[in-house]
Amino acid sequence: LIKIDTNGAIAPTDVTDDLQRAIDQLFLNDSTKDGPNSRVILHFGPGEYYISKELRIPSYTYISGAGIDSTIIHMAGSDAEGAMIRTVDSNSVPGSYTPFASMNYSLRPKFIVIENLTFKTDLEEPIVLLDNADNVTFDHVKFSGSYSTFKVQPIGSDHADTTVHTAVLSRRTSGIHRPENITFSSCVFNRTGFGFFSKSDHNNVYFVNCQFYEL
Repeated sequence: LIKIDTNGAIAPTDVTDDLQRAIDQLFLNDSTKDGPNSRVILHFGPGEYYISKELRIPSYTYISGAGIDSTIIHMAGSDAEGAMIRTVDSNSVPGSYTPFASMNYSLRPKFIVIENLTFKTDLEEPIVLLDNADNVTFDHVKFSGSYSTFKVQPIGSDHADTTVHTAVLSRRTSGIHRPENITFSSCVFNRTGFGFFSKSDHNNVYFVNCQFYEL
């Protein structure tokens, strides 16, 4: 997953579209997304995978890497913008993903597992947007940011911007949507401002054997 630029140096290849295509084919395919045939695991081998825009994650997505700092999904590049991943509802189809404000409660994203990898961003943006999510598990995941208090703090401020400088930002679109049953197990939060922030009431958010550094 590398390429040689015009100066002869090794430069990362943007694989955002490739990764999104794999997620869509496995978890948003009309022939499988509502049945047991879609309950598969997308494996990422060791290596660094460069992306430049958010990946959309629907219900029943199961992503597994080779381990923290062995499999790295890295938001980088001059064109990079926004969060790294965002949960979307089951009204989404490949190439057309439900906007946050239009999500359907009964089709909310649920039963998602992400394990054994590192999310790394060069931007001061959330790494994960958990939108109206239910039953999501992060197991042995490292969230590595680029938050700098010297760079972003306004004069007189004593805290970061929770809507931006947060590893995992949990959101809901209305009173009936409520983030529920979110588990972080053996996760590492590093230089992300905040580890987790919920913009709404939530039920059952668990942190088990997690570590927090330079927040």
